[in-house]
Amino acid sequence: MLKKVELTGVVTLFYSEYCSQKGFIGANDVYRTQIYEHYRQLFSEKKKNPHHLMSMEEIDFQGIINVAYRNYIFDKVINTHIENHGSKEIVNLGCGMDTRYFRLKNFKGEYFDVDFQNVINEKRKLLKKRENYYFINTKSIIEDSFFVKELPLLSETPLFVAEGLFCYIEYENILRVVKKLFEIYPNAVLICDVFLFENHQCFSDFRSKLILRFPEKGELIYKYLDKFSLRPKEQHSSIKDGREFLKGIDLIDVYSSEKIHVEIANGGVIFSPQFWIGEYRRNM
Repeated sequence: MLKKVELTGVVTLFYSEYCSQKGFIGANDVYRTQIYEHYRQLFSEKKKNPHHLMSMEEIDFQGIINVAYRNYIFDKVINTHIENHGSKEIVNLGCGMDTRYFRLKNFKGEYFDVDFQNVINEKRKLLKKRENYYFINTKSIIEDSFFVKELPLLSETPLFVAEGLFCYIEYENILRVVKKLFEIYPNAVLICDVFLFENHQCFSDFRSKLILRFPEKGELIYKYLDKFSLRPKEQHSSIKDGREFLKGIDLIDVYSSEKIHVEIANGGVIFSPQFWIGEYRRNM
């Protein structure tokens, strides 16, 4: 059974399948449905959801549709990239339980799902082995050894995907990961949530660390800590300017809710999904 932060890998699948069944997003996926029903049954037997974000009746619909629609747009952006560039290798960093491999329309190359060992072990049990679809478990993508020793890539132009991952990594480490990625794979493309150079929103504050440590208590943590004024953590950064540190790596395109405005009606209320997805390349 997945524990603590590993359970966040089920959240995206839950929200996407929920919104797909409600008709709010497209991309029906029988494998996603199977995993969704597996966890619904598992949580039902336990009499409660082990992660407060899976208690969807209690979660603000805006949060649900933000995650689900982001997942849907990631699919569209990646499928467009495949059509235009014919990718031979795709690496899905922090894959969680997402079943994107089965939603790629014309992909004929090799696909690598990367996550913690418990997540990968769980996913192996739920999805049958398929040709050109591989699982890689790692202790951390932050370590240089991950890109140097753990990825068996052969293509000079791999596509890396990091959906909903960088919010769990401190800003300095994001910069180092991105820099190392493009040092080793200079012709790669990275599609990920746009990370802001000065004000990246990551789970580094006290409240978020508590929630990640005790996910089943998330609602109570929010409830009680909201009564206190928490001072933001002081930054003791050795990297003052992300743009300078990543000089030569460009954000060449953005797919955002500002450019792709969508309105979804739910319960008599109109919601606009919020998402910011970026495509990064080395400036050659």
